[in-house]
Amino acid sequence: MSVIVSRAGWLGLFVAAALLAGCGQRIDDPTQQLPHVVRGMATQDVPLPLSTRSRVVAELLDVSDGVEEASVISRQELSPAGQSPLPLELRYRPAEIGSGVQLAVRVTVEDRGEVFFVTPEPLPPVDRQQASEIVEVRLEATDAARAFLEEVPDESPADALPEVPEFESEVPDELMETPPDELDLSPSP
Repeated sequence: MSVIVSRAGWLGLFVAAALLAGCGQRIDDPTQQLPHVVRGMATQDVPLPLSTRSRVVAELLDVSDGVEEASVISRQELSPAGQSPLPLELRYRPAEIGSGVQLAVRVTVEDRGEVFFVTPEPLPPVDRQQASEIVEVRLEATDAARAFLEEVPDESPADALPEVPEFESEVPDELMETPPDELDLSPSP
């Protein structure tokens, strides 16, 4: 007895074999894991408008052997930095780093060719068990930032990023104070 297999039969057999081969992947494969995310805000201890040439660098570090020996796990750069508070978002895959690794966040703000703000030690720690974590990073002004503030004490520098104005409504105050059911919404002639 001979077996005749059509093209559709071969195609079905090939698809089934490909699906079964895909089932053999390990779930703990680092390339298949969703990344963990560390989000937060970095706030300056001294109000200093940053320029359009500013840059913020946020790093997720392996500080197991100390800050001086720390290796970078994840890095984010924003330019221009914007104004304080500065948003942070660092992603990493936990399976790609050792189980005993201690993680921390370091942020540096550069402007006008100088480092203006840094994260003081101890650096904010990160809990590896959390898939999504919020950190608050306090930034400390450097001597360069303080010297710049002494040069321009009461005014914003010419190259500073503009402040975002508050929303101003063109609706008269009396309409804003009238309850919605008492408003006359009929078209005016």
